[in-house]
Amino acid sequence: MSLCEDNCVFIEYDYDNGNAICECGVKTFLSFIDEIKIDRNNLMKNFKEVKNLANIKIIKCYKMVFEKENLIKNYGFFILCSILLLSIICKILFCLKYYQSLINEINEIIKAKKNLTQKEKIQYKKNNNKKMSKTLKINNSKGLNQSNNLIQSLKLNKNKKTKKTGCFPPKKKKAKNININKNLTKTNTSQKYHTTEGIVSKNTKGKDKKILEFNDYELNSLPYKDALKYDQRTYLNYYCSLLRKNNLIAFSFFPNNDYNSQIIKIFLFFFFFASNLIITALFFNDDTMHKIYLDSGKFNLNYQIPHCVYSSLIAWVINIIIRYFALSEKQVILIKQMKSINNNEEKIKNIKDELKRKFIIFFIVSFVFLSLFCFYISCFCCIYVNTQILLIEDSLFGFGFSLIYPFFIYLIPGMFRLPALKAKKSNKEYLYKFSKIIQMI
Repeated sequence: MSLCEDNCVFIEYDYDNGNAICECGVKTFLSFIDEIKIDRNNLMKNFKEVKNLANIKIIKCYKMVFEKENLIKNYGFFILCSILLLSIICKILFCLKYYQSLINEINEIIKAKKNLTQKEKIQYKKNNNKKMSKTLKINNSKGLNQSNNLIQSLKLNKNKKTKKTGCFPPKKKKAKNININKNLTKTNTSQKYHTTEGIVSKNTKGKDKKILEFNDYELNSLPYKDALKYDQRTYLNYYCSLLRKNNLIAFSFFPNNDYNSQIIKIFLFFFFFASNLIITALFFNDDTMHKIYLDSGKFNLNYQIPHCVYSSLIAWVINIIIRYFALSEKQVILIKQMKSINNNEEKIKNIKDELKRKFIIFFIVSFVFLSLFCFYISCFCCIYVNTQILLIEDSLFGFGFSLIYPFFIYLIPGMFRLPALKAKKSNKEYLYKFSKIIQMI
């Protein structure tokens, strides 16, 4: 570890005052921010020497962690062990209750879509029956007119015959009228049969509609032309939908209309805190603290940029992996968007099997990550006993910032999305697409 600034020579260390005595050249001026120069060679060297950036060497001292005196003062160990225990509890609860509730929700969607297709078939039959009944009525009316004309002509002929022969007229025949009445009764009974087949209670119909309504994710992901038709939300409603999805507290602890397991969302909150703690600790070492002290709190680009880049990449990769295996919304929406349920039974089965595999991988991967986190943090807090409080404070600050910034950044997408959807006469699809890019941040 270097105790002196660049271009300085270490002479001795003052143990009484805790200062390093170095011999440096005389500084004739202080550089401002716009005068800061980046040493490219030094910067590339810092990028390549990952072992110097990340404080990995401390894992060699793992035996010290299990000493009683060190373990009692190891706050990081207790924090990570608590989160690890919570992951086991969440896994048990998910297997006992929450997995089945998610499958039940999928089955309700399938049932609602089947009811919808059945109603469409019934409506199609109704329309055909109405057409048939109209044609039958027209034909029956024609038949009645013809029969009346025949009866009148018969009466005239009979009157002529009676006048001529003086015989009594024969009895009236009602066979044709009876047949006509029978046909009418048949059509009426068949019409009643088809209408009663399509009777569905209002409660069931309303429930199916509610189940198949668009949720926040579907509305926010609609293509521009579909959004013009279906997205009637206000700016505030759209803003709240983004917060429910991207603010970790709202996403984890408040009821939402998504298709993710609630117990897994709660676990993700604590997992992301653990990942934030481990990434802060990974780039938090004596060299970092000494460099900040030497620079009088100034931001050293050559030294700090590699820390920011590597820590951001690690956090981004971990979060993507975990969220991919933990969340089930996209798979459920695939089922919801199917046009025909009966023709896709095999596909639905495959999606359910895929969800089961994803959850198994999620619990295994998250348990492995948390075990590694716990091991590293325990070593760190054992070696840097006096620094672990500062580490926890810094990680809490960073985690708190990640909870606050969505309130500000997600004010922006609505400023472009709402004008794009209100301008129905002029095409402003470019504004709509730009708002979707921002909402993905």
